[in-house]
Amino acid sequence: MIPNKPVMTEKEKNQAMEQFIHGGERKAAERKANRQTKMYNLAVPLDIYQEAKLNAVKENIGLAEYYINAIIEANEKRKSND
Repeated sequence: MIPNKPVMTEKEKNQAMEQFIHGGERKAAERKANRQTKMYNLAVPLDIYQEAKLNAVKENIGLAEYYINAIIEANEKRKSND
């Protein structure tokens, strides 16, 4: 079961603050520069968003890049099953 509010350690909080201050979505920005993109607004349930954000911080990537990676993985899994 996913907790309502995932608990972050002090280290994870500091990482999140540093990432926010220094613009932690550099890789996503580089990907945008190298690829045509489609902007899409997506309503995400709060519990899924919180878990995704926590995992993105743990991986030291931005939330947009986390979502993109999840979509890429799902597409690759689908291709291998076909």
